[in-house]
Amino acid sequence: LGVVTLAQVSGRVVDGDGAPLAGVVIHHTARADERVIEGADALLATTRTGADGAFSLPVIPGEVTLTAVAAGLPATSTLVRWIAPAAAVTGLEIVVDLAAGLRGHVVDEAGRAVDGALIVGERIGPSAPAPVGSAAALVFGGATSLADGGFHLTGLPAGEPLRIVARKAGHAPAVTEVTLSAGAEREVELALPPAGTIAGRVVDAAGAASAGAIVTATPRGVPLAVSRAVAAADGRFVIGDLAGGV
Repeated sequence: LGVVTLAQVSGRVVDGDGAPLAGVVIHHTARADERVIEGADALLATTRTGADGAFSLPVIPGEVTLTAVAAGLPATSTLVRWIAPAAAVTGLEIVVDLAAGLRGHVVDEAGRAVDGALIVGERIGPSAPAPVGSAAALVFGGATSLADGGFHLTGLPAGEPLRIVARKAGHAPAVTEVTLSAGAEREVELALPPAGTIAGRVVDAAGAASAGAIVTATPRGVPLAVSRAVAAADGRFVIGDLAGGV
């Protein structure tokens, strides 16, 4: 057993104009340095900002990440590279930019409104080089299209490229890329292409069925969703809702 002397971190949260933000939740995550305590990342204390945007909380010495989360605003993090036991870091300022929004309609290949489609925004670029729909992509928002095909995404990060994806069974996914402005909304139309299907059978070198084999379909040179199927007991598989192309 060991005894750790905590450190203290304080500061305030403001918007892009420097105005204080009250009621923002501050999540504290720490990676303890081996000179102080052994252990992996741990989600520790949380607190809320006061009316003046100020916050203060005890932290485990080491590398500390503070993340500010407020309704309708993108999460913003600040990293303190190293803080010593019993030390106090003051005057931190976390700037939370206004979130962006996106409105639009989902239609089919004939231009007819599609209801019940799921629409999400996914971060792309060097910080998240991941295929559409993969677990590695950071997903924002989430909306379902209405009877007229309309949808509204809120709380999207501004100033960085996002991939907007619409999906519905029986259609290939619709994808577009946008960069949104802080505090602004933009309109898009997402047209779901007709879906294709690949069917086949997986066998081993001896020609016997390979039950449980995972079959993956990835469109060449097109950043669309990677689709998968699991081979049945007879080795047969079907992958649907695929976009046209190679």
